[in-house]
Amino acid sequence: MHRLAAIDIGTVTTRLLVADVEGLQVVPLCQRTVITHLGEGVAATRELSGPALLRVESAIGGFHDEMVRIEREGADGAAAGPIERVVAVATSAARDARNSHLLEEMLESFGIELLVIEGEREAQLSFLGATSAFPGAGILLADVGGGSTELVLGDARIDGGHGGVDLRVHRRHSFDVGCRRVTDLFLQGDPPSDGEMRRAREAVRRETASFFEGLPCAPRLLLCVGGTATTLVAMHLELEPYDPTRVDGAELTYRDLERLLGRLSALERVEREKMVGLQPERAGVIIAGTLVFLELLELACLPSLTVSESDILEGILLDAAASM
Repeated sequence: MHRLAAIDIGTVTTRLLVADVEGLQVVPLCQRTVITHLGEGVAATRELSGPALLRVESAIGGFHDEMVRIEREGADGAAAGPIERVVAVATSAARDARNSHLLEEMLESFGIELLVIEGEREAQLSFLGATSAFPGAGILLADVGGGSTELVLGDARIDGGHGGVDLRVHRRHSFDVGCRRVTDLFLQGDPPSDGEMRRAREAVRRETASFFEGLPCAPRLLLCVGGTATTLVAMHLELEPYDPTRVDGAELTYRDLERLLGRLSALERVEREKMVGLQPERAGVIIAGTLVFLELLELACLPSLTVSESDILEGILLDAAASM
């Protein structure tokens, strides 16, 4: 068993997962999510802004303190002990920004090495994390983030012999389509106009349609991960407080998403912030995220999607444990 920590610095959120990992079993000791909007303005400027970097720095400082506490005191009934490895990755916003070295230097000040990973690697780790909980054939994994969307079609089989997941990937790609990017480029109105909504959906379809051409097998399940997906379930079920046990494995139909999009797009941001299940900080980008999922369902010719709480964080930990 290994005690490991994973940090995911995305376009919208910065997240921490500390867990004990043995085989495919990931036992969380600490999970934290802070909405930091690192990618705010990056689509236009190709630069990480000073305020955004400060927000991430504050989040990482809190994570660092939490990891020190776990090493000294333990957590959730687990004994105190060293965290053997901390793996920190940054994704779309850091990939796009010319000054991502500032983010790397900031992590170094906490003694943490940052890996700015390519979209293909992001897709692979997300697929590993999600399918460890939902194995099967013909799985289409969709990780809709703030700046990009990772799609992976493949099969995942639990191998009892070595206690891991055997992955067979048929196709994977990272697209420059995410809730922050789509919002910044197309959804300027508050609420957005019908024309803005139409142009946003057309752009999403135009960007992602190539993935679905000539697939070697038809997707059997659209498995969705990330904060947008889990938030949509929380809104649909009107969860207050958030309950991960009700979100994990939850299904949303195309009609469910259409209803949510209709409600969201009719409200100004200040009104959306009051909706049950929606974190106020996500109110500015949730419309774009919803329409991305609708387009993916149409392109995959599936009636519904399934949401997983396991995602790139679990994938990072499983990948790190396998290499130790």
